[in-house]
Parts: sequence; C-alpha cells; structure tokens
Amino acid sequence: ERGKDRAWEWEQKEFEEEVIHLRRALHGEGFHELPIQRRCQILTNLANAYSWVGRFVEAVEYWDSAITAMPSFVMAVGNRGYGRLHYARALYDQGHAWLFLKYAHDDLGISLSRDLQEDARASFDRSKKWIESVLPEGALGKECDMQAFALGGSEEESRYRRWCLENRLFLNPLNDLGPYPIAGRDVLTTPDVVDAISAGPRYPAYFNQMKQEFVSARDLYYEGIHAGLPHFSDREVLLYNTLDYPAYSLAVEKVKLAFRASYSLFDKIAYFLNHYLVLSIPEKNVKFRTFWYASGSKAKGLRADFLRSKNWALRGLFWLSKDLYEDEPGFKESIAPDARELADMRNHLEHKYLKLHEDYWSGASSATEALHSLADNLAISVYRREFEAKTLRLIKIARAALIYLSLAIHGEERRRDRERRPDNILLRTPLDTWDDDWKV
Repeated sequence: ERGKDRAWEWEQKEFEEEVIHLRRALHGEGFHELPIQRRCQILTNLANAYSWVGRFVEAVEYWDSAITAMPSFVMAVGNRGYGRLHYARALYDQGHAWLFLKYAHDDLGISLSRDLQEDARASFDRSKKWIESVLPEGALGKECDMQAFALGGSEEESRYRRWCLENRLFLNPLNDLGPYPIAGRDVLTTPDVVDAISAGPRYPAYFNQMKQEFVSARDLYYEGIHAGLPHFSDREVLLYNTLDYPAYSLAVEKVKLAFRASYSLFDKIAYFLNHYLVLSIPEKNVKFRTFWYASGSKAKGLRADFLRSKNWALRGLFWLSKDLYEDEPGFKESIAPDARELADMRNHLEHKYLKLHEDYWSGASSATEALHSLADNLAISVYRREFEAKTLRLIKIARAALIYLSLAIHGEERRRDRERRPDNILLRTPLDTWDDDWKV
C-alpha cells in the first residue's frame, strides 16, 4: 500500500518507472508465453497503478482483461471492486454512482468469499462495509435491467452501437461496467458549472464541440474499417502504382481523419482547462503535454495550482499527458512505449505524408525488409492494420480524457462550492437539450 503521506504527490519518479516496466512487460513479445497467473498479476498491478494516479477509466479495462483471462484471480476482482467504488465517488450522476457502487459491492463480496492475504481482506472488507453504510436501505437489492434499452431503429445502427459498446467507446461511464445496452448513448457532459452571468454557457458549449468531434471521429473510424466495395468517389481517380502496395481509398482517409481528430482533442482539453482553472497561460503556449508545468518547463516543476490540488480526475489527465511525446526539452520521454511513433504519425498526417500499405510486396522476406526496400524519404510507412489498431487505441485514450475532464470539473466545482462565501448570490440557468432532428 502506498504511503498516505505521498498520496497526493503528482510527480513520483519511482512510480513512473513502475508503470513503464509494467507496460513493457505487457507489450513484450514474451507476454503471452508467461503462465496465466503471472499475466494476470501484470494486468492487475498496472490497473492498480492507473487507478492510483487517477486514470481509473483505463484501469477498469486492465482489471477486466485479467478477470476474463482467469475468472478465479481474486485480486483482480477485489481491486476492480475497490476501483469501481472510487469511480462512483467521482461521478456527478447519482444514478450512475449507485450502479457503480452496486457492482463494486458485488466484486468485493466475491473477493471476500475466497482466500486472501489479511491486508487485502481488511481493505476489501472496509470498502464493502462503507458502501453498505452510504447507500439507502434496500438499494443494493434493487435490480436494474441493463439490457432493456434499444440500440437504434435499424439493423445498421444496432451493429454500430453494439460495436461501440464492445470497444467501450461511448461517452458514458456505464460503458465501463460492460457492453450493456443501457450505456449505448453518449450522455456524458459537463456537470453544473458556476460562472459569471455575462460569460454565458461557454463551458458546456466548448464541451459540446469536443464531444461532437469525438463521436464523429469514432464514426469515421468505424466506417473506415468496415468499408466493403470502393466508394463511388474513389472510382476513376487516376493514381500511379508505386510498387509498394499503398492503400488508397475513402475508407483509408476516414481512419486517418479519425486519428487526427482524436489527437487534436488533447490540446483542446488543455485550452479548456487554461480558461476554466484561470491559469492565464498565453494561448500560443497551451499544449496538453506541457501546460502543467511552470512556464511550460518541466525543469521548473509543476505549477502551484496543481501541486495543491486533490482532484483525482484532474491528476488522471496529468498522468495521461505523460503518454504523449512532445519535441521539447524535458518532454521527449514518455511512459507510453510508442508515444514518439504516434507523434510522428500525427506530424506526417498534418504536415507531411503518411503512407499506409495493405501488405508487403513479393521479394521481401519480412515486413521490416519490405518497408525499407522501397524507401520513400518524403513519407513514413505503416501497415494499414497496424495503423487502424493504433487509431482505435488513440480514440479510447481520447474518450478517457473527456471523461476525466468532465469529472475533474465536477471535483473542482465541489471544491469551489465549499470555499464560496455564504453571501454569494447564485442563479440557476437551465439549459435545454439539442434535438436530434436539428442535427443536419
């Protein structure tokens, strides 16, 4: 158990090294050759580490992977219950929070029915009893049919929504409980925000736009990977065969657009936080990877605004930023193994030339040899399926970042409410929802 005196330290170098080594083990070539219990230990320890720093959305998926691989691996079940409990406490929707606590209670109960080390048993038992103490009588016995929700008015829409659920891509925390139809809609937004009357609903409006960009990127990706015959716009477009099996089509460009849109959301989140937290960083200097630090310099340390913060979701965003590569002193190191590769892809998509390949050409003995045998110094080359996999991972990270942002706002609003003077006058301004029929 990590020391309580360091619980809210944002920068912990040894902890960063722990995450790096766990991720290297997970993505190493020999991972699948390890005994199943060792694989589950790696997944569970990584999930615990992610949850500790505030990356609780991503943590749940690692716990789930361990449980899927070995349902009897009780430490993954118990820790998932503990993580779900804290996820619930970060939520602003009380209905969502109740479901998370109910599922957490189930996990903790299962873990306590098995053999456990005494310290783990004591921790899980305290958590289970806390849930029982805060929920109204009968709440844990109340059932919710997670399946009794429609997934669209057509077979095509249903397939799309089912795919989103299975890949945990809805902007809905309930999707982190599983691929249940109840989570098949993008309900996440900004919680109540107190702002000057003259400012208008600027923060919900900004979040609306980021949310729309995310769901559009998600749909573009889906269309790109499920395209069948060439689109009519691809026909009669004269292209030369450059002998290296390039991938050209509207479907390919949709996946590229999804990558670009997803990556761009991170700097937009930084821009949002710069205004919402009143950091006063010049707009030209606002970057998601660097704005956490004084004058954007890692050598100068974290800004005091963050050093004092006990906002779990906001710290999760900070640690998520460590997955990105920035070509500036102090930011070239990342805890994500392929961070620089993703940054290079983004740079080439935005400013240069990214070439995707369907397959390696005859005469090459391996994919590596193939990608170097007809080198194109104007491009970087990536296999199409590899790029699609990286794009999906980027979309999932962007989803997590938007959830952290929403819940970080909720945490900040609760803090501001506690510190607000009792004579402050607050007026509620209800906002109606935008009708789907207006979206043309």
